[in-house]
Amino acid sequence: MKSIALTLMLCVGVTAQVWYPFSPNPSRLGQSVWLDDTAATPIDEPHRITIRDGHFATSSGERVRFLAATITGAACYPDTNSAKAMAQWIRRIGYNAVVLRLWDYTGTGGQYPLLWRFGTRRSTEPFDSSQFDRLLYLMAELRRNGLYIALTTDGFIPLPDDGVARTDSLQFPWNVRYVQYIDSTYRALHRSVLERLLTAHNPYTGLRVGDDPALALLLLPDNNSLFAWWRSSALKALLPSAHQQMLHAQWNAFLRSRYTSTVQLQQAWRSIPRSSTDRITDGSFEDVFAQSWFLASANGAQAVLDYSDADKISGQRSARIRIAPNAAGANVWDVFLYQTGATLEPHKVHVLRFWAKTTAPAGKTIQVSILRNGYPWESLGLTQQVRLTPSWQRTELRFIATDSVPALVAFAVGGSNGDVFLDSIFLAPQLTDGLHAEESLEQASVILLHPDSTPTPERLRDAALFLTQLETSYYASMYRFIRGRLGLRILVGGGTDFSSANDLVAIDTLDFTTATVGNGGISSGPNGEWYASTDASLDAAWGSTIYLASLAARKQKPLFIASYTVPYPCPFINEIATYAGCYCLYQDWDGIAVFNTFTSLHFPWDRIQENNFWSAEAVYALHALIPPLSTAFRSAAIEPSTERVHINLSRDLLEHPYLQRSAYFLPSPTDSRIPFLRSVRIDSLDAQSPSFMPQLIIPDFNRDGGLDMSAVVTEGAQLRWNQPAGQLSINTPRLLGFQGRMGSFFQTYRDGITIEHLGTASMASLLWASLDARPISASQRSFLALTTRTQNEGAKWTGTNSLWQGWGNGSTQVEATAVAISIASDYDSLAVIPLGDDGLPMTDYTVPIQRIRGGFRFILDQRQIPTAWFVVTQYRLLHASEQTDACELAVSPHPLTADGGYALLPEDWRGGTLELWDTHGRCIIQQRVNASKRAVPLSFAGTNAGTYLLIARSGGRTWSQKVLVLP
Repeated sequence: MKSIALTLMLCVGVTAQVWYPFSPNPSRLGQSVWLDDTAATPIDEPHRITIRDGHFATSSGERVRFLAATITGAACYPDTNSAKAMAQWIRRIGYNAVVLRLWDYTGTGGQYPLLWRFGTRRSTEPFDSSQFDRLLYLMAELRRNGLYIALTTDGFIPLPDDGVARTDSLQFPWNVRYVQYIDSTYRALHRSVLERLLTAHNPYTGLRVGDDPALALLLLPDNNSLFAWWRSSALKALLPSAHQQMLHAQWNAFLRSRYTSTVQLQQAWRSIPRSSTDRITDGSFEDVFAQSWFLASANGAQAVLDYSDADKISGQRSARIRIAPNAAGANVWDVFLYQTGATLEPHKVHVLRFWAKTTAPAGKTIQVSILRNGYPWESLGLTQQVRLTPSWQRTELRFIATDSVPALVAFAVGGSNGDVFLDSIFLAPQLTDGLHAEESLEQASVILLHPDSTPTPERLRDAALFLTQLETSYYASMYRFIRGRLGLRILVGGGTDFSSANDLVAIDTLDFTTATVGNGGISSGPNGEWYASTDASLDAAWGSTIYLASLAARKQKPLFIASYTVPYPCPFINEIATYAGCYCLYQDWDGIAVFNTFTSLHFPWDRIQENNFWSAEAVYALHALIPPLSTAFRSAAIEPSTERVHINLSRDLLEHPYLQRSAYFLPSPTDSRIPFLRSVRIDSLDAQSPSFMPQLIIPDFNRDGGLDMSAVVTEGAQLRWNQPAGQLSINTPRLLGFQGRMGSFFQTYRDGITIEHLGTASMASLLWASLDARPISASQRSFLALTTRTQNEGAKWTGTNSLWQGWGNGSTQVEATAVAISIASDYDSLAVIPLGDDGLPMTDYTVPIQRIRGGFRFILDQRQIPTAWFVVTQYRLLHASEQTDACELAVSPHPLTADGGYALLPEDWRGGTLELWDTHGRCIIQQRVNASKRAVPLSFAGTNAGTYLLIARSGGRTWSQKVLVLP
């Protein structure tokens, strides 16, 4: 008999990478895939969105959470058939809202206007009637399908003859987002475009566009923080020179409104200390017995403080920190010289001067810091690296002191070989002029300097107030324009990229806040490959996008994540639905939009367009997760955090932005991982004092060793983040799931449900939602989506996050994986119904169910059943006999083929052996299987057809099962 080539793969699972076709595109998707009552209900007046108790709600008081798709640019102008297909697909897949983004985009240099006739050179000319009709029809179709609309206002670029300076330099929306603060001509044109749209009569609804209750939100421009622009040389380059000159003129006009002359301005900006005496004791190391200086070492570093009377700058001696060869420690703070007791003057310029050198021939980098002398040891204004050479050099460091608490002055010199000499150390406040000699208020020649170049805190304060006033004035005037001049009830919101607390002040008058966040960048390699250049959010140790979104969370105001972006081919793009969607519910935010769901008019989506990195079109592994996420949004399947952390910001922070040095713009060391444990809201913007280390009220941060990053668990253990493993598990009564680098993931969920990942997909995602009011274990209908990566057929991958040259030329595919699931249940029967990418049952496929004691067990193997969607049904039979357990050793599927399957181990398995016997009584293979395994992958490649006997032995018990292998 030919040798049997059967392998029991005990740890790895599916070894071969398999892809299956899955394309629920607008032309294929039929009925609503979550099999729930989602008949299209047009949005009328009772469904108009208002705000109640700090959240979006209908006029009747029903809470609304938005799960939004995004239609971008040219896709906002579909023909009639395409508009119908888009609206129906968006509703059927599970979204309840749509963001219309860049509908007002006029293209590079105004050459490609969407709303005007090609070649139009003035935005005041009439809209192209055909294009405008398409936009109005799309909006009506969205309304007819029960989809709310959020309209952005950040795509309009002035046309060549609009009279706006340097339109040739205003080529992208991120240019004009800053120009709108500065250029009144641009603002007037922009408002004219908005007014013409919002006051237009829509013949397909019979309403003014702005009066349509489906038009729920107006999103003012985002990613436009003037404070981010102020700090970044890259952003400053985006602003054309003509508009930089406008900004300069407005800055000088602002100063003239506050000061009458250059002399008065000079006096106001001068930093005058109470005393300029030296704060250092024995800075020249003259008194070796005074014990003014101390040397500390850690982590095995070896060093001593010595003195040199031969190699010095002044006085009798210098200090020499002798570091043992190859014993400097791993980082710079493993050896440091320090002195305590210095007192600083807050909000005054200080200078630290010293002479230093090193014995390291190639030089050495040290770190000079002035810290609070005690917990939490935060910087008091100075933390800077200094490069030393073998020759004496004088260093002078200027900084603004942030507090008057007792200070610790430290020179960190570890991390590399080489002794360090120090001498003539001096620290004191210093009289400093804030106005440069060549600057004049009368001549309007005062420069808006970069924060790091601004000489005094008094000058910094005026710059911060000026930029805050520009932002605040813009948002307040836009709000008056929409609500006052146009008389519309649409909710108005927006947000910058929240680079500072001042940005929050600027939008304080708006109805709601928005956040635009994302993760991932795309880079190209030397051989033509494209790859994801950042890690998954679940791999980020300090909170990543959830923290960034939480910066916009204001007390008693809705927060809408207006765009969550992860570019293709990032393998972690599914985090939008799992990670971001679930934490959005836990934080009790009010909605999230998937970025660029439609960017073109290519219907149906049969493939991912080449080089279309910043679009989610045809990325079906992501869209497959929307049905269960939609159910979770509608049912609030994740309970919001009840223990809320309130962040208070003070006026002092707004006037002195250098104090905003930690998370949530606070001066004290604040942990950005708070939102993974508690709900966070920015409470006051004008408190007497700012919050101090708000994470300390959470016990998890006070454990020895700090927060355990392998178990960051929310209230009720609903979400568990394991950062070292890059995994998130979702565990609520009505929503279960996982996301990340799952490997051989196994978890016991609530109510006796276990899920084991068996596949080898580099990234896997699962969402399982109850479709009725019961927990999943008791639900009669639940929906499960299991997905991984998407690609076009024929695409080439290198590793897990790199697309090698070809994007493929076939239809879209999803990488196959497998999970084994057991569920405790008191129902008589359980069935798993695979759904095709049309949302209908796949009648040619059956998921085998194994009856176990007190429940059921089954395997979802996408190599065998090529789909991402499954409906789990449980029911009781009439006149059912007493429940009995079936054979507890089983094989799935059965019969088996060369594609393989799984051995389902007995419920009482405690570890033991698994054996395969042929019909001649020969034991073909015997292998150990540990106690944690419940499903063991089998491979039958090269195996002869026939009957075999599978035997399991554990703890003195034996189970057997006949196995039929087909040709």
